[in-house]
Amino acid sequence: MSVEVLLPLDPIEVLNFYREGILPGVVKRRVVEKLSLSDVLEIVRPYFKALDPEDDKYVSLTRLMTFSTAKRFGIDDMSAAYLFHAGRNLGREMFHKGLVRSVDDLFKAFLEYKVGLVDVVKESEDVIVIDVYECISCSGLPIINKPVCFFKAGVLSALFEKLVGANTVKEEKCWALGDLKCRFRIEFF
Repeated sequence: MSVEVLLPLDPIEVLNFYREGILPGVVKRRVVEKLSLSDVLEIVRPYFKALDPEDDKYVSLTRLMTFSTAKRFGIDDMSAAYLFHAGRNLGREMFHKGLVRSVDDLFKAFLEYKVGLVDVVKESEDVIVIDVYECISCSGLPIINKPVCFFKAGVLSALFEKLVGANTVKEEKCWALGDLKCRFRIEFF
């Protein structure tokens, strides 16, 4: 990775660098059929790395715990469902413990727990679209042509169920799809 900019430590400024396409810099991407152990440990998180030089260790441990449930890192339907429901459990706990009581709290909570940098792209009565940069689950992964952030989708589903109401969550963009961010579309019904 090559980033020619001196990273500010203000997360809003960093978010603007992502919106402008300055970050994450030049990243070589590979296409693989399924993830290997070394793939899971490929991490591109310049902001969080600038905050904490040991961020890679935190992310590696998180990914190993998450992806160890995925059948040989191929992410089958059963693993995706398990991760989604585990994420829903965490989302409910985050709400009940008062960590997230509004959309603004989501930015703070994801930042504090190093999940990623949240950018609310669209917010209306029936849909919210959220981008997550430097996603703890996938930022730096090679392309496998399917999304992998089922746990985070579950967290968002539960949080927005508590904040707004019943919903569906779809991950439209992901590092594993070839994007440089995750995008979640939450539709309410």
